[in-house]
Amino acid sequence: MIDAIALRQAEPVRQAEPVRQLEPVTLAPHDSVAEACRVMQRSNATAVLIVGAGERLLGIFTGRDAVRCMAEGCDPQQTRLEWEMTRGPVTVPPGLPMPEVLRIFQQAGIRHLPVCTDGQLRGVLRREDDAAG
Repeated sequence: MIDAIALRQAEPVRQAEPVRQLEPVTLAPHDSVAEACRVMQRSNATAVLIVGAGERLLGIFTGRDAVRCMAEGCDPQQTRLEWEMTRGPVTVPPGLPMPEVLRIFQQAGIRHLPVCTDGQLRGVLRREDDAAG
């Protein structure tokens, strides 16, 4: 008789994809930290990308930034994203080979990698493992 538990344990474990391509969640630089937190919560996002005219990427605001801001005593209703965002985030062009993308994530120690063409936001890649710290 075959032991069903042993059979399940013998099945190969599927490796999760290390990077996901996502539709970017965006806000304007004048929006508040509170609005960014609401948007991230509603959309189950871990970051918002801050864009200006023509979808030009200006910065990124992550959950880590929100924690830092609150720990420093900011008023999330009055604090603008342009004051708290990471300016000039690392970006990649569309179609970059995955080994290069993974190298950039690792070297930069980041979890979000905006995809841009000539400064215009096209998408965002998110690292799915905990190795980014």
